[in-house]
Amino acid sequence: MTPIPLRGNNPPWIKKIYTPAELLSLQSDFLPITEKSITALQQRLLRDNPGSYLKADGSIGILIDGQERLIALGNTNNAGLPNHGFDVSLELAEGILLERPDKRILFSTGGNTVESYDNSIIVVAKFVKSHLIFEGKIFDETNDSCPNQVTDSQLKGYSSAQVGRNPELIYEIMSNARKIIDKMGIQLPISVKLTPNMGGNDRGSGKSVDIWDAADAALSAGADAITNANTYAVIRYQFDSKTGKYVLRDGEKVPVHQYPNCGLGGAVIFDNTIANTKYLREKMVANGYGDKPIFFTGGISSPRDIAEAFMAGASLVQVGNYKYERLKFISEIDRSIHEYFSSLQLPGQQETKFLESHID
Repeated sequence: MTPIPLRGNNPPWIKKIYTPAELLSLQSDFLPITEKSITALQQRLLRDNPGSYLKADGSIGILIDGQERLIALGNTNNAGLPNHGFDVSLELAEGILLERPDKRILFSTGGNTVESYDNSIIVVAKFVKSHLIFEGKIFDETNDSCPNQVTDSQLKGYSSAQVGRNPELIYEIMSNARKIIDKMGIQLPISVKLTPNMGGNDRGSGKSVDIWDAADAALSAGADAITNANTYAVIRYQFDSKTGKYVLRDGEKVPVHQYPNCGLGGAVIFDNTIANTKYLREKMVANGYGDKPIFFTGGISSPRDIAEAFMAGASLVQVGNYKYERLKFISEIDRSIHEYFSSLQLPGQQETKFLESHID
């Protein structure tokens, strides 16, 4: 959410990817896409979706209520910022919490200037302060990695998609948020959503940064948690029937920091999200942040994936695209996770303790 819908973004769209050929038409500087990795992805989806089958074109089919549906290998998207602004969103949140006081709501906020990031926190904080019965039930996820926002000079030359590659800017935004919340004297936990598009500073400083640098900046500035992570920046290739190869649509490669408006998500990014979660958890423990939660988002496509995310060090798991693939997914989670842990033959006491800590 933003205080008002931001202008200047492309119309929102999402394209599901069902075949290996479609995946191979993409290129990311931060997520290798190879025939070997696609084969492993297909095998995982076939294993975790009983009754699914591999089709001639490499897509994965499954019969649901007698109708064939396809399981997406991933998707490219530009969600834009089509929200209606805070007024509508806060009214919806109020209605939900009054009707279901046992639930919690996580607001995703952002902006296209440092000031608008600050204003987003101010609006949510004022809402909590005026509705103290909701205190402890509302959380904020500051999106420092949105791939769908336009560039603004007040973000020091970075597009909003690349805020997450600048630890100093992450620290400034989070520090401002902490001061605002402390001044109001309320509880409003904040998680900072990171970008996985790391591995070099795109300002040309020569200093390499990785996802831990971003997380460390957020945590040292007072973040209560970190969210790992947003989508992967990609470039789309086209198939050239004459050569049998994939070629760049524009004939030349577009640098990632100049191509922020398309993200790759879905099942294809799961393994990388797991690896980054393990890495972040190790670094957090080693640097005195072991008690801070990691919110896992990126590629969940089965209840088994949720269990693996928890085992990698996550404290909370967000499910996005897959809940639309399998509408009964949420109701299947509890049973399926118990079955998964049973298959691991863990001591019963260890399984019970784990589930009590993670399943709500």
